[in-house]
Amino acid sequence: MNEKYFELKEKQSNERKLEDHVNVLMRRFDYLFTYLSSFFFFSFLLL
Repeated sequence: MNEKYFELKEKQSNERKLEDHVNVLMRRFDYLFTYLSSFFFFSFLLL
């Protein structure tokens, strides 16, 4: 019984870690996208 419980706990924490990782990646892409779009916007204005 205990082993099953620990396996379940570990699985949940691993899934949570994966979610955190995905969230961080999405945030980075968001920053990148914002940076690039503002860059293109300003270069468009300068032309």
